[in-house]
Amino acid sequence: MKKVILSISAMLMSVIGFAQSNTSSVSSVGTANNAAVTQTGNQNDSKVKQLGSNFMDGGHNNDAQVMQNGKKNKSDVKQDGDRNLGSVMQLGDKNKAKIDQGVGFAEDNVASTSQTGDMNTSSQKQRFDNNMATVTQNGDGNKAIQDQSSGPNQSPGNTATATQNGDDNTSWQKQDGSSNNATVNQTGTNHDAVQDQMGLSNVALSNQSGDSNTSSQIQAGNGNDAYVSQANLNNFAAQLQIGDGNRAIIWQDEPGSLGSDEAYQAQEGNANYAAIDQGTFGNDLPAAADFGSIDISAVGGVTVPFAPHGSNQAYQLQLGNDNKAYASQGGQLNQSLSWQEGNANDTKSFQYGNSNFAASGQFGEGNFSRSLQIGNGNMSGTGQYGTGNVSATFQNGTGNMALVIQSN
Repeated sequence: MKKVILSISAMLMSVIGFAQSNTSSVSSVGTANNAAVTQTGNQNDSKVKQLGSNFMDGGHNNDAQVMQNGKKNKSDVKQDGDRNLGSVMQLGDKNKAKIDQGVGFAEDNVASTSQTGDMNTSSQKQRFDNNMATVTQNGDGNKAIQDQSSGPNQSPGNTATATQNGDDNTSWQKQDGSSNNATVNQTGTNHDAVQDQMGLSNVALSNQSGDSNTSSQIQAGNGNDAYVSQANLNNFAAQLQIGDGNRAIIWQDEPGSLGSDEAYQAQEGNANYAAIDQGTFGNDLPAAADFGSIDISAVGGVTVPFAPHGSNQAYQLQLGNDNKAYASQGGQLNQSLSWQEGNANDTKSFQYGNSNFAASGQFGEGNFSRSLQIGNGNMSGTGQYGTGNVSATFQNGTGNMALVIQSN
């Protein structure tokens, strides 16, 4: 009997010691606030603070939910205003999550964090009304930061979503304005994604798979769209858009073992469009209208490559109105440069092969330029400074060179 009592006492002491490592602090000011905390494991720490408002009655109907299972998890939820929802779920070791929503007048914000693995970090901060932030991380050493600010008095909010599967991925999202949408999806290891949007109704999407890819998207203005999709290794993509109605797309997603593609796009003005695809995956041959009387599909041996590609670089800069730029590169070690300044300019560059180079200028109004190089070691350059110039260059073979300069 004595042994049984001693055994039960030891068991109780073990359970008490296991539970004593957890810490939870809940503070609510206002009415109808709800906080639920569940912690299992060792040294978990959770703080929930739901407060009122500035200069007026507030702090009503806020809901905070925290569930932690593992060791040394931390969660800090702070909510000001009314009808805000903060949710944190962490499974694993040494994870951190922080949710900070609004000032006294902030209403109807939603922040959700779900982390599985070790050493993951999430930080979410939202100001004023109707913002939604979601972080989902699976793996080890991932980091996600979300910072959103909209207007008061039930102004349309922003939406930020970050999903990371793998290890050591980083996502940083910042949005100021209303009705902006930022999405990051990362699968693999050592990816970095940055999204910064200012204005109204901007959309930024970054999908990265493989390893060690980097994506940066900065948009200022209204109605801008930016998309990035990267696969393989060590790819880099940067997009900057300032103005209204801009759209930029970078893919670099041809399946294969190679990588290291780079693409930069910068647009300032209205109704600009820029697209870079350095794998030509799923693309068709250029239309006959792109090269006048030359039907590219009728030329023998001309096909869009689907083989692994790598080390292609394409740079596009557009300043002005109604500009269009498109670059598609297949093969390896190709480089394409294009910049446009003025109104209603249009340029396209297609390169299928290896070690091809193409450059285009176009300053003025109403210029038209096309360049297609198939083979290896070809070089093409186009100038066009003035108004209404048209240039079309098609090279098939090896070691060809073409130079066109038009000034009006």
